[in-house]
Amino acid sequence: MRDLQILMNEIDSWAASTFGPNRSPVPVIHHLKKEATELIEALIKYENMLKQKEFSITNPALPNMLYEFSDCLILLLNAAGIVGISADFLIDLAQQKIEICKQREWGAPDVNGVIEHIRTKEEKLFPGPLYITIDPAVPGADTTVLFKIENNENKETNV
Repeated sequence: MRDLQILMNEIDSWAASTFGPNRSPVPVIHHLKKEATELIEALIKYENMLKQKEFSITNPALPNMLYEFSDCLILLLNAAGIVGISADFLIDLAQQKIEICKQREWGAPDVNGVIEHIRTKEEKLFPGPLYITIDPAVPGADTTVLFKIENNENKETNV
């Protein structure tokens, strides 16, 4: 498997040289919203292709769907990198979040099939204490803010 941090670094290098070094993550996420809509449209075409038993490697619905996934991933990783989130930190947070999701109760699907968790007042964002500190000593950090997370087992993850 290709290293996610290498990909994030490549995306950041390309984006900085193409769009400038002082980018904000907000426009990147607005762009992600547009790409997510395009991905939904591509997935509908792909599902229709499968339902009609017209699956073919040459059908443009397949590569279009795959590239829309890539566009979304590139933008998400770019925004995370802009705010100083490393691949390891992102993976650790995703693992923590999936554990939270496993403990939640889930509602009924809406008109688009979206199922959201049932929100409670007692709900905590993280299962244990979360300490985030700025770590300016990371080589190559430049002006990017980097974080260190310590969970309740005192495991440290550099961002």
